[in-house]
Amino acid sequence: MSYQGGAQSIPEMLRRTVGKFPDKVGHKYSVGSKRHELTFQQFYETVRSYARGIDALGVKKGDHVVILGDSSIEWSLVDWACLSLGVVTIPIY
Repeated sequence: MSYQGGAQSIPEMLRRTVGKFPDKVGHKYSVGSKRHELTFQQFYETVRSYARGIDALGVKKGDHVVILGDSSIEWSLVDWACLSLGVVTIPIY
């Protein structure tokens, strides 16, 4: 299956988007009453940092990881990091 722009995976779609629009705001979120923004480049760099941390824990491609938490930017970052490593995320709501 090929996604937008010929990408073969969702993480590849993110990499291509970062390549085209690194300084464009890609995420807006709130913490309490404070609003925050991340450019695609900032989001991608943070995802890579999270992925390095998950990898350092010994989580490997094909492993299953549970994400337990409220909806938040961190939840999204962990999910993207796992996707980029080929790790299967299991959300608990």
